[in-house]
Amino acid sequence: MKLIIALLVSWLLVAFNTAQAADLDCTPSPLVQLEKIEARVIIVGELHGTEQTPAFVGQLVCGLLKLGRPVVLALERDGSEQLALNQYLASDGLATDVQALLAGGAWRQSVQDGRNSQAMLALIEQVRRWHRAGQRVGVLAMQMDWSPVLPESELGKEPWAKADADYFTAMNDRAMADKVRGTALAYPAYTVVALAGNMHTALGSASRAMQVASPSFSDLLTRQMAVHIVGVGSQGGSAWNLTAEGMGAKTVMRGPLFRSDSRVDSQVDLGRITASAPANMGS
Repeated sequence: MKLIIALLVSWLLVAFNTAQAADLDCTPSPLVQLEKIEARVIIVGELHGTEQTPAFVGQLVCGLLKLGRPVVLALERDGSEQLALNQYLASDGLATDVQALLAGGAWRQSVQDGRNSQAMLALIEQVRRWHRAGQRVGVLAMQMDWSPVLPESELGKEPWAKADADYFTAMNDRAMADKVRGTALAYPAYTVVALAGNMHTALGSASRAMQVASPSFSDLLTRQMAVHIVGVGSQGGSAWNLTAEGMGAKTVMRGPLFRSDSRVDSQVDLGRITASAPANMGS
């Protein structure tokens, strides 16, 4: 009898959560058949600084929630920002709450590479609204926790040698893989949707290996668990990022926004893309 009651309670909870998810006020992306994806980690590689990729990822999260699948959104953000992200998700999203979030971490850095865009902030805000509405969703800052011991003004006084930059990249990719796998193990009912730059998400890419000797985040993670790679492309447009020519909106040619020799399990076209400036621009 106890077993029957336990099974009945479990079924009622599943039915309640599914009904609640179905009422979610958002529109899933029609570009990916999420119901056919069994992997508990979905990875999306991006060209930093567009409006469309974070919006697309928000649609992926929406679709999973509507299917009754709880989600952890893993972002390419420093682990030291985790507390601020948790506090923002628990907040009312007022102007003061936004200001508190943007006051720390990479949001306030003078050099911006597109990861701290207005579109990225909008994605986090969408997750906050879902979270406050009772949805089972959270955000993971999946980069390694690197909290400097000196003021920011003391950073970057000397340029790195390539070997040092490669070592930092290797540590960071390892940290992201470990954090995502650890989160998936700690929350077995959840699907992890990970969004990162296309160099980190490249899987089995020979062209990446020619630039960086260490394995990527995706390479490391797929050695440990099943993942589904979503490759996004566009019809061209613009992206706000950092290149050798400096920071700002740059022209993007039509084609894939992932490395062409990287493994991709689902491929989508985001259409014409537009640049999204840093959320702290001018502040």
